Amino acid sequence: MFNVSHVLSRITSYSKPIDGNKTALIFRDKRQTYGELHVSSNRLANKFLEFGIKKGDRIACLLYNCAEYWEIYFACAKIGAVLVPLNFRLAPPELEFAINDSGPRIVLFGETFRDTITGLEKGLVSPEYYVCLPDEGEALDGFKEDSHHLLFKRLYEAGEDEPVIDVGLEDDLFIMYTSGTTGRPKGAQWTHSNSMWFSASQIITLGFQPDDITLLSGPMYHVGSLQDMSMPTYHMGGTCLLLPSLGFKPDGVLQLMVKERVTKALLFPVMIFDILALPNLEEYDLSALKIIFTGGEPVPLASIRRFQERLPRVGLVQLYGLTEGGGIATACLTDYAAQKAGSAGKPLANFELKILDDDGHILGPGQIGEVLVKGAAVSSGYWKRPEANAETFVQGWCRTGDLGRFDEDGFLFLEGRKKDMIISGAENIYPAEIENVLFQNPKIHEAVVIGIPDPRWGEAVTAVVVTKPGQTMTEEEVIEHCKKNLASYKKPRHVAFIDALPRTPSQKVQKFILRDRFRDLGTKTNP
Repeated sequence: MFNVSHVLSRITSYSKPIDGNKTALIFRDKRQTYGELHVSSNRLANKFLEFGIKKGDRIACLLYNCAEYWEIYFACAKIGAVLVPLNFRLAPPELEFAINDSGPRIVLFGETFRDTITGLEKGLVSPEYYVCLPDEGEALDGFKEDSHHLLFKRLYEAGEDEPVIDVGLEDDLFIMYTSGTTGRPKGAQWTHSNSMWFSASQIITLGFQPDDITLLSGPMYHVGSLQDMSMPTYHMGGTCLLLPSLGFKPDGVLQLMVKERVTKALLFPVMIFDILALPNLEEYDLSALKIIFTGGEPVPLASIRRFQERLPRVGLVQLYGLTEGGGIATACLTDYAAQKAGSAGKPLANFELKILDDDGHILGPGQIGEVLVKGAAVSSGYWKRPEANAETFVQGWCRTGDLGRFDEDGFLFLEGRKKDMIISGAENIYPAEIENVLFQNPKIHEAVVIGIPDPRWGEAVTAVVVTKPGQTMTEEEVIEHCKKNLASYKKPRHVAFIDALPRTPSQKVQKFILRDRFRDLGTKTNP
């Protein structure tokens, strides 16, 4: 355990902003001070109490990114209610599952999702109140208010005094549903303590300061925007700049970063690639920008070199983590970006890592096994999933399901999901190794490797490739490239070309979708 007294002294309670007049949040044309956020969240919290919401009750949100999301978040925190951010990309049956699984008493939803929620109401078991947030203004055509269906503006009608509720560090703060790279999601429970320790870990390792203006690019239903970068910024009294949920445009984002003098930014690799592709990148005044944080997948060495050439004064920090594993567990800091290309780095303060084989033995440098994470920020468990809890959370350690290895310097290198490991001809094959080789081809923009059923080999190595704009490749060309750089048994037996890879909101590739889509390639025989 490390000494965090100096950090905890800077972490404010939800009720005492560092500076009430300082801008806490920027979203589109709206700027909200800490004092305004404090008062508006008090009003919402008091209205929730009028609805009979008690500590531990859930409140679900189906919203695009908006300033109100933070008001709801802090309102829930003040009274011990548990926020359930819902993924707006889910299909109606998936939303129905998440809502009924979490059992919220209130569902808050944006006007865009009004028809979806209306269609689901009959199948929803627990909600007592449905609150609609109009996309613009206060009017909403055809929406009929009653005692259980309200417009969001009604929530501001309660008093602005802070509610006095005994909320403890071990009480749940939110339930975040996993992004579902392997199928139906599970709700990871985060306590107030998890959030506090996670914020402290980021402040210590990643160097957040009171003058930071932090760009958040992800959706609020993902831990990347709800906790990563945002909470340490708030706890240090900085400013969060939240992007809209849809329509990422690299030139528009750069203009915003210039205007607001952004110091830190959270951008996924695909966003970074789009920015680096801009021919006029050097024309933007990014002199305030210190660090770009990224995660979801490793940034290839060629892209790191390109980043350093075009943004020489900006640091690049690659992050690794998972919702149930404390958000961010490791960071590969700027000084090691190129030297340790492909690495997820070392543990953040207050995190521990180990790698185990299938028999539970600790593995040394260079040996591949499952990555386990431990720390005070690790989720308290899955909501109503005792069997999954027993499998995932073992003696204080969270089994990530990811395969990895440490190098001689203690840097973590990921080798893919444990379930993604390919066994072909009795050989264990790790997709990450092949993906790294594919990225070396100048014609390839993105690539992933999956295993599909094969009658002869058990599984066949299959590369799914996205070529760069204007480039074309053949299956034979891809296979030949791999044969030159890998042992023969590791080369792809099949290659599929697609326009874009299916991804979760955290930009992780959904390999299970690709396996389903291309499983019939296994009937085709390649040497």
